[in-house]
Amino acid sequence: MRLICLLFPTVLALPVAAQHSTSTKNKAAAAPAPASAKVVIAAPTPAPLPPSPQKLDLHYGLRGVRLEADSAAVQGLSYDRHDNGLTYCHRDTDSLSWAGAAVDAPKYAFYRGKLLTLSFTAKGAANSHAVLARLQALYGPGEQKGNGQLRFTWRGEKTLLRYEESSTNNNAVITLTSLPLTIKRQQDVSGVIEQTAANR
Repeated sequence: MRLICLLFPTVLALPVAAQHSTSTKNKAAAAPAPASAKVVIAAPTPAPLPPSPQKLDLHYGLRGVRLEADSAAVQGLSYDRHDNGLTYCHRDTDSLSWAGAAVDAPKYAFYRGKLLTLSFTAKGAANSHAVLARLQALYGPGEQKGNGQLRFTWRGEKTLLRYEESSTNNNAVITLTSLPLTIKRQQDVSGVIEQTAANR
């Protein structure tokens, strides 16, 4: 009898100990792995595009301004003039350097409130050639034409870029144009001409 009394508390304690052991195992299994043990697989970084005219469409703009941008969305515009259906503007806040070259303030031409062309000038051989080198590094060699001027053209699906350098003073004019907006303008002009002819 005395032996039974001594063993009874031990027998009662066994299920409690077993429950505690199982509970501890479950908690350990449910606990998340430490952050240092997690393996994160990063998405592969896309390879940079080689210099090509296709980059023109990817950028679809220059110096932080995109073609077809609404005139109200381009900060700091100052009106210059209205000519042949285009509104010409400039910005006093624009940087006068690009690609390590000194350049004139860009000129913006808007058609129906959308940016049709952006152009700027580099003066002298050193500045012009620095700009040309940067354009070729971005967009490839370009199509070259020469007839008293050094001319390069890059054409994307929706963007046209021109570099025209004078052979007399080496000043270069760089012009970026939206092709969809150019087509729209041509269609509008054709429509006006047809309407005028029909009214005669």
